[in-house]
Amino acid sequence: MTELIIDADAAGKRLDKYLSGRFRGLGIGRINKELRQRGITVNRKKTPADYRLQQGDVIRLYCGVPSQQQSDPALTQYAEARARFGSRISVLYEDADVMIIDKPAGILSQKAAPEDLSINEWFIGLMLERGEVTAESLVSFRPSVCNRLDRNTSGCLICGRTLSGSRRMGACIREHRLQKYYLALVHGNVTAPATLCDALLKDEKKNAVRLVDEGKERDHQSGRMAEAYLGYRPISRCADDQITLLEVQLFTGRTHQIRAQLAAAGFPILFDPKYGDRAADRRLLRRHGAMADAPNRQLLHCSRLVFPEDAQLKDLSGREIRCDCPGDMKQWYQNVKGENQ
Repeated sequence: MTELIIDADAAGKRLDKYLSGRFRGLGIGRINKELRQRGITVNRKKTPADYRLQQGDVIRLYCGVPSQQQSDPALTQYAEARARFGSRISVLYEDADVMIIDKPAGILSQKAAPEDLSINEWFIGLMLERGEVTAESLVSFRPSVCNRLDRNTSGCLICGRTLSGSRRMGACIREHRLQKYYLALVHGNVTAPATLCDALLKDEKKNAVRLVDEGKERDHQSGRMAEAYLGYRPISRCADDQITLLEVQLFTGRTHQIRAQLAAAGFPILFDPKYGDRAADRRLLRRHGAMADAPNRQLLHCSRLVFPEDAQLKDLSGREIRCDCPGDMKQWYQNVKGENQ
């Protein structure tokens, strides 16, 4: 006999859905049969498949259940992600509910395909190593990232350790109460702060966005359109190279938003393979004789997060989390900043 006690993370789930997730080898048909025949009970009673679980419920399975290896074959991915990414990821902040990390460029925030490894797998692997989650608890709640960064954008990434922490952080992001700041090295001589508000249309097949005239496009397009809003200010400039270091505040979180909007405004991010100016990148590299040092990603970095005053955020209330630039961006930042500053 196997006994399961329902915790807060599993409360509210349908009984059959919970069991099929917990024991993938059972199958819905087998679960329904065992429930009808009292091979599975809740609080020692016969219970329908659509019953909504409550915290403290005790499920007893008198039927045979698959081994844990069968129930969650994905566990090996977490160990693999830890081995692959572990030494490259540093923790900026953590409490009982969330962890904020410095995501390196080149790592996905979330899977794009089933075979991918991402920060999500790394994070669950870390939680498993620490004993903060178990294979069983992952059935009801899987720790995961709360915000996302493009694969080749680096910087602050928030991970939810608990369901309650993930929900609070998700609400903070959705309600635009979290202030997100990025550093971007761009082509062009930016002399004054500005804001950009555009309509973006996403091409799902190409995984790219473009700015559109909202009124006209609605007559011809069925794609997803979203308002994108950001502000930027110049921090320093290199007049000889026509490069500016910008601080960008992101007010909405659209796909490729900063990259697409800055490019459309005439300030493409250095070395951006999708929205950048390749001719300008080549001229810059020739000028500095640094072809071998060309980064293979856009020079965009999430440098700081400013959290609102909110008691529910606990120690993060009113706090600012900063993240230093990675080495490749620091190299080009010196070109912008100048050796004497």
